[in-house]
Amino acid sequence: MKTILISSAVSIAIGFTFGWMIRSATVHLETIETELVVDKPKRPAPRSENLLDIPPERLNPSDIDRAISPNRPIPRESTKPSEAVVNAQQAKWNRLTEVLGLDGAQAKVLEAAIAESEPVPAEGQALDAAYAEAGEKLQATILATLNADQAKAFRELQKRTLQNQLNSKAMQQYVQELGKLDLDPSQLNQATEILLDRALEEAAAIPDSTRLLLDGSVLPIGDRKISANGFTLLRKLATSNSGGSMGIQEIAAIQRAEMARQMTQFEGVLTPAQLEIYQAGIKTSSKNLDMIAPRN
Repeated sequence: MKTILISSAVSIAIGFTFGWMIRSATVHLETIETELVVDKPKRPAPRSENLLDIPPERLNPSDIDRAISPNRPIPRESTKPSEAVVNAQQAKWNRLTEVLGLDGAQAKVLEAAIAESEPVPAEGQALDAAYAEAGEKLQATILATLNADQAKAFRELQKRTLQNQLNSKAMQQYVQELGKLDLDPSQLNQATEILLDRALEEAAAIPDSTRLLLDGSVLPIGDRKISANGFTLLRKLATSNSGGSMGIQEIAAIQRAEMARQMTQFEGVLTPAQLEIYQAGIKTSSKNLDMIAPRN
């Protein structure tokens, strides 16, 4: 069974609705929530045109898919993993064996540890804390199973994977936020450095052990995963005045704070006219957000 990542599925729908309605938003705004995973409901949800009309317990992943791409056909759901998913997981096992030189006994221990690593929050425990705890336990088991050389290779694999992911994230944000501007090579280098520094700053708040249970993990964790952006959002909610509540206003407040930061991040890099174009897109996103979640 997939992990239930937050208490209210409606808030997930809100996040998807942001991505659907705010087309001119930045990468962070469009994807921070859309990568969260929800538990598959026991009953099919009605084909409502408005996701917010669907009760939390009846929200269906197909309705979320419809929100992201309204014209995309909804495939028939199956409890059996697709061939592509199975192949992807096997490829990760092959890569672990290739990098670490796992023997059969070690592979069995790791397989069992991964199967038992699904975070299950205790009563009153925040979800991000449950992920951190489960990740620490899993990493400790892995390192205890490996010899010294293998353990070193495993940590290097984690480091390389994270660096590649951060480089990719920075470039994706560059294309989304600045790709339509006529930046010269110097501006391009400065802008990508700013975006990479921001990605590194956010990444530093997530332990390597927790990343073992997130999307992009070096481990074959299957489809029970949450993105790093989603985990960061949960952390922000947990430390905000909302006390971890995930209603429209709480999510909107975080999005507004992020857009306010983005407004000034390229000052000194872009020319006044370029900065005006860049900020115009953020202002449009802000107006669209106000339509979804009016300011109090």
